[in-house]
Amino acid sequence: MGDKSEAFVRQTLTVLEQNPDIVPPALGLPEAQADLAAMERLRPVLSRLQRLTERVSDSEMALGSDLMNTALEGYGLLKVSGRNRGLEGAAEALGARFARRSARPSAVLAD
Repeated sequence: MGDKSEAFVRQTLTVLEQNPDIVPPALGLPEAQADLAAMERLRPVLSRLQRLTERVSDSEMALGSDLMNTALEGYGLLKVSGRNRGLEGAAEALGARFARRSARPSAVLAD
């Protein structure tokens, strides 16, 4: 619910509460008031969860960056020092991550 909708809901419930003679029982005003109270109790929890989620996401990003930096340095070592140790295949397989794809589709040969 957006800010304008929430203001509308709150004002409507207040007016209905102040004028119980026009409110039929089938409308469910007490249930709506309970829902509003529940929503108000959930908001601080939601806010804390959103902050926690943001921090976890930031931590994941930082860890991923650290890991990628280490892997890139290690890949560089494999390319240079791994040649004499039979690690060319491993370096080549890892290098597939950086393979460039052609920007142009391959030409179709006409008969």
